[in-house]
Amino acid sequence: MALSRNVLANLGGQGLTALLALVFTPVYVRQLGIEGYGLIGIYTLVYSLTGLIDTSVQAIFTRAVSQARGGGSGRPPPADLLRSFEWPMLCISVVFAGLGMFLGPLAATYWLQTVHLDAATVTHSLQLIGLLASLRFLEGLYRAGLMGLERQGLFNVIHGTANLVRWGGAAVVVTWVEASVIAFFLWQTAASAFAIALLSVSTRRACGTSGHFRRAAHTGLRRFAAGMIAIGLTAVLLTQTTPLILSYLLPLNVFGIYSLASMAAAAVLLLAMPVGDAFFPRLCALQGGGDPAGFAHTFHLGAQTLAVIVLSAGLTGILHARPLLELWLHDAALAADAAPITQLLLFGNLLNAFMSLPYRAQLAHGWAGLTVRINIAAILVLLPATFIVVPLFGAIGAAALWMLLNAGYLLIGVHWMFRRILVGEKWRWYRDSILAPGIASVSAAAAANLAFPDPAGTHSQLLAVLATGGLALVAAATATPTLRQEIGLRLRIAKEG
Repeated sequence: MALSRNVLANLGGQGLTALLALVFTPVYVRQLGIEGYGLIGIYTLVYSLTGLIDTSVQAIFTRAVSQARGGGSGRPPPADLLRSFEWPMLCISVVFAGLGMFLGPLAATYWLQTVHLDAATVTHSLQLIGLLASLRFLEGLYRAGLMGLERQGLFNVIHGTANLVRWGGAAVVVTWVEASVIAFFLWQTAASAFAIALLSVSTRRACGTSGHFRRAAHTGLRRFAAGMIAIGLTAVLLTQTTPLILSYLLPLNVFGIYSLASMAAAAVLLLAMPVGDAFFPRLCALQGGGDPAGFAHTFHLGAQTLAVIVLSAGLTGILHARPLLELWLHDAALAADAAPITQLLLFGNLLNAFMSLPYRAQLAHGWAGLTVRINIAAILVLLPATFIVVPLFGAIGAAALWMLLNAGYLLIGVHWMFRRILVGEKWRWYRDSILAPGIASVSAAAAANLAFPDPAGTHSQLLAVLATGGLALVAAATATPTLRQEIGLRLRIAKEG
């Protein structure tokens, strides 16, 4: 499947996920209360913590499947790889679910501060959260298999269907069946099992043959796997320290506001992920096939595609955070509280999104060490700063720290990558994937903001949002040379065809 189709398929899948969140989150807040939504925020936090193992295995498995599909790598066929990874992931899922059952009562008693929810409800909710998070490992494995096989259109159809059942069904349950957080998590568990069943069948069919467990499937992966586990561990410490501290220091309702801001700001990362996911298997195949020129071209094409998408969305969100939150939540006071946090988190996530293609370029080369070292350095700075800033400034200080951290990563950390891989491509990346589209999109967004200085009413606000996003998108696309040439080539081919 062409890269453009994979990007569009992934964007469609992520777009549906974001749309479902936009539509149904206000329903959850209204039906469950801000404390109940705070527990959903805890679920999001725990779900992120499982990324220590899940995202590591996904990267390893996607890379292995991509190389096996291309041939010449000495890897077992994809079907054998799938069976050889399934059993370890099943064991990890069982262990994690058991930990959730054991730790749930302790966390309910000694960690969370609740006002209206009783201890039993919180305990059972936390145990269900542990079970839900454990199911992520199997779901992620099948996702990685379909991604590595470049069956991303199929994956997104399944993923979108499962998310519609997961989030839409939960809204129906809490609105018309039982307005309780336990009912919400029970439905989520059933929906996750449904998603795993669909993904399992589809991945096996995509592999084409039945597989067998082979020890050789893990040969040569230990060093890369150790590096990925280290990346996962340091990334969890880096990204989840602030939410953990906030969940401990702040009342659950205040933590719920931070969770809403985090969810809104995550839109930029949700848009970056589809681009990285589409280009990663191709980068792995090009690196394995010994094609450095093709690798560099694909890297720049991916980086510029990503920049156009995230700049238009990120700038629109930053400039119109409060009205967008108010339109979403239908609560002016809550939107006012969440808007400043959302703006800072959005800016930090925008900077973080630029690192998506450099990170995947490193993984395509089997190089995890640089990211581990950068993460360790960031942790040594962030942890002390968090303990100082959060007690003084609360959630807004935490969001500012996240923004500064990603600025350092973009300006300093990536320099070391270009000394080992993609040598000679650094300034082209900065110029064509960040500076040129950044200046163009900021100028266009500023012009749109001047045209709609103070929009009053829902229709005027939506028009201002669309004008900002649309102008920023066109301006950024015009300023990216590799992407512009690719678009022109495809238009000529379509016209001649």
